[in-house]
Amino acid sequence: MDGLRCVINAQRSAGDALTQEKMWLAESFAIADRDGDGQLDRREVATLLNSLNVSPADSNIIKQRAHADKLDFDEFVQLYNQLSRRQLRLSHT
Repeated sequence: MDGLRCVINAQRSAGDALTQEKMWLAESFAIADRDGDGQLDRREVATLLNSLNVSPADSNIIKQRAHADKLDFDEFVQLYNQLSRRQLRLSHT
């Protein structure tokens, strides 16, 4: 029974961490969205990524992800995950 509680608590902690990260990204996105239209242009995306300690070094990735030169929140989260995972992978090699 104690093992089951430990597993359940570990899953809750992981879920809570993901929820907290998404809330943190949403708050950061809203601050970066200066005109309040729910989208970020390339400059705002680059500035936000820099403030989140993720280098937008590969501008081609940003260009591929930006539809009509803007990203909505969901597209930004996908980009953030792609770049931050890539950065982690590169730092471990």
